[in-house]
Amino acid sequence: MDELDKYISDIIMYKKNSKHIDEISLLRYIYLDLGLKLSFDLEFYYGNNKKKQTIFNHHINKKEVLSNCLKNKYAICRSMSYILEEVCKKFDINIISISDSYDKRNYPHVYNIVKLKDGRSFSIDIQEDIRNIQTHSRTKYFGVNAIDGKTKIISDEEIEMIDKKIGYISDEYYYANEYIYLLKMYMEYIDDFSDKVEFVIKNLEPYSNQNIDVADRLRRFIEISHKLFTINERNRIRIVDLYQIENEKKKYQSCIAVYGTNKTDIYRFDNKNLVYYKQTIDEFADEVLNGLTVKQGQHIMRLNKTLKKKHNLVSNKD
Repeated sequence: MDELDKYISDIIMYKKNSKHIDEISLLRYIYLDLGLKLSFDLEFYYGNNKKKQTIFNHHINKKEVLSNCLKNKYAICRSMSYILEEVCKKFDINIISISDSYDKRNYPHVYNIVKLKDGRSFSIDIQEDIRNIQTHSRTKYFGVNAIDGKTKIISDEEIEMIDKKIGYISDEYYYANEYIYLLKMYMEYIDDFSDKVEFVIKNLEPYSNQNIDVADRLRRFIEISHKLFTINERNRIRIVDLYQIENEKKKYQSCIAVYGTNKTDIYRFDNKNLVYYKQTIDEFADEVLNGLTVKQGQHIMRLNKTLKKKHNLVSNKD
């Protein structure tokens, strides 16, 4: 039995143990469950156009490919929508995968359209919602009008009722979105910009789920920063792509650079303890000299100056 068959068997068992579950609740459960299990393919996320095209062409609606995605936990929008389609069809849910007609790339975004037995039709986009699901937040792309991509066919109130029914939330374990409002409230008492950013980064525990990979973690931070910081403040925060070569393969890392007054603070994600830790630009430069690489085309303020200074010190010693 391959991974896709195993997963379908798990859902059959879930449905059997939830005898009174209705169509939309089952759909919602599968959507959230897959969102917790899958991560966005980093090779696609960081790849150039040629690499992305190759990966996109590989992620076809073929059982072997979809099973491999479930096994390795990595997928792209196309394979995610196909997995969702294949699973839901086993439970007589009317669902199809479609390409975004406005996406003119050679690898257009793919998502799902669902038509319930009660007549309601809407889009669901698991790839765009993964970062919300894995941070236990409200989803944004479930039950949306497929034509305008904005109007909600399934209301927030109905989704909340479903989520309580299937156990995604409870009175004690609610959506993590409420946490953002608390952060914003406490930030008002901090004057220094660097201190303000440090406060936010060090209080991101609800968004540090170990299942979230680099791409979705950084995308989620960008979303949060738009809610907490002004445009001018966001211009002083940089998301930086780092990698180290391990076994001839690039291993990417999460990094946030913050430009304060006469200093640059670097925040790196610790995958073991699931928190960001802070480095000075001097400490960061030492790691760059020892093989840590900033992705080509990206720039960190004061890094080159620091590297040059260190190089001169070494030269003077020689």
